[in-house]
Amino acid sequence: MKIEIRCFKFKIQNGPIVDLTPNIIEKIIPYLQNNINENEAGGCLTGYQNKYTGNITINDLSLPGVNDIRTTVFCKLKDKVHKVFLRNQNIKKNYYMGSWHTHPQKAPIPSSIDFGDWNMALIKDKTGCQFAFFIIFGNKEFKIWYGDFSTKKIFELNEMRRIDDLYIKE
Repeated sequence: MKIEIRCFKFKIQNGPIVDLTPNIIEKIIPYLQNNINENEAGGCLTGYQNKYTGNITINDLSLPGVNDIRTTVFCKLKDKVHKVFLRNQNIKKNYYMGSWHTHPQKAPIPSSIDFGDWNMALIKDKTGCQFAFFIIFGNKEFKIWYGDFSTKKIFELNEMRRIDDLYIKE
């Protein structure tokens, strides 16, 4: 999906709709790897699951901290800013939903390290719903995956069909 500051909607197969709010994209733009010398960036995603509709909203994220380990092809969250962010989000009833990071390519392709980290997250992490979400931002496009805690499987999400700015409920 092209990186644009707008809401994105996804549908989990036989599951809820997932909304990615515009502020997520807006906050990421300064961290995109637009040249080969820029370091990867990453952080945590937060949001909530609506108790009435079951739909999921991902509406905030932590930004890189000075103690994170960042190279042109690697990022490890080490700064306490991420834990402080998550604690403050919990107070607002916004919960850990997964992670994001950048890649130095136009359209991101997950590495074997990414899949290893995501599979480990499905074993160790707990989110505000039955799924964990993983977003990789290239410098022109982004992709989103979700992991199902019950099956331990990871799937790529596709944007729901839309006409102009209106999404089509199918």
